[in-house]
Amino acid sequence: MTLVIGEYAMPDPDQVGYDEYRAIYQVLANKVPNARQEEALLRALEVLDEFRTWADHVQKKLEIVHQGS
Repeated sequence: MTLVIGEYAMPDPDQVGYDEYRAIYQVLANKVPNARQEEALLRALEVLDEFRTWADHVQKKLEIVHQGS
């Protein structure tokens, strides 16, 4: 299924084939589809910022924990 956000159509995760993409796609599909076009875009951007924040957080924690490795 193609997920359309604003003017961008996200390809189906099965076509892309990456688990990371599937995770992002699934969260966006759950949080965005019922919103109006402009609201959907803003909501999608917020979700992507949250992904980036959490990914950075986990990366820093892993680096700190494994510094001596």
